[in-house]
Amino acid sequence: MTKRFLSFKSCLASLIIILIACFTAVSFAFATTPIEYNIVPTQNTNSIIDTRVQNNLSFYIKDISSPIFYEGNQLIPVENIVTIDVTNLSGHKEIVLYDDAGEYVSFKYYFCDKNGRLNDYTLVEGKKLNTFVTTFNNIKIVYSDKDKSSLKKLEQYISKLPSNMLSNLTEIKMIPYSNTSNIAGTTKNRTITLYNFGKYAKTTQMNIIYHEIAHTWASNLMDNKMIDYSYTNYQNIVNQDKNFISSYAKKFAENHDGKLSEDFADSVAFFFINQKSFAKTYPNRAVYINELLNI
Repeated sequence: MTKRFLSFKSCLASLIIILIACFTAVSFAFATTPIEYNIVPTQNTNSIIDTRVQNNLSFYIKDISSPIFYEGNQLIPVENIVTIDVTNLSGHKEIVLYDDAGEYVSFKYYFCDKNGRLNDYTLVEGKKLNTFVTTFNNIKIVYSDKDKSSLKKLEQYISKLPSNMLSNLTEIKMIPYSNTSNIAGTTKNRTITLYNFGKYAKTTQMNIIYHEIAHTWASNLMDNKMIDYSYTNYQNIVNQDKNFISSYAKKFAENHDGKLSEDFADSVAFFFINQKSFAKTYPNRAVYINELLNI
């Protein structure tokens, strides 16, 4: 009876050990992050890469317990970041990263050639345009051969702005056609799109680009809590100057519950076009903008 009992105890102990081992193996398997969730690109897929100034693409690895490979070579993470050399790439290329379990994930990017040309990129749907990218003050400018003559002017306007105003702007796209809503420029996230920029006179061009850059700057100021989303302090400034900066800003505020984002953008634009004249007409706005620039 004792021997049988001991044998039963031994079998039970062995079974428990096996179950623990199986549970541990299953837990470990589930703990491993699938590669599609494990690798996060630092630049969005289908982004434009100016390989003349950017030699590497980088990816954040959440779980570094499994090795990651690219074209047969293991990538060594540094603070959970791996990089690959893209110097010699051009066109619309697929970057495939994989692990030793056979899982893979791919990201596509547009790489320019040595002349800055984007051979496989469509700037305007349905239009055949020779499209290029250049980088100026860390801002990618995407343009067609129709806007080559306007490119230098655009760079000149940007060069007159302080660097802290440009820190939140990553890309400008120049579309050589008018917008369907007859809008000269739009801003989305950290990208500005300009429409038919070359058709405008110099002062209007400056107004358009400075106005759109002001929106990206305002977003950065809000993220850093230097101004609030309701433009509360700026409202006081507008009240002190006793009028809107433009009829467009006034109409926008009337149609959007008093929102002052367009008044702010127009004010910044006029400030940089002619600071002396602006300060004389709108002294409180001039002081306020100067204070923001000096933060």
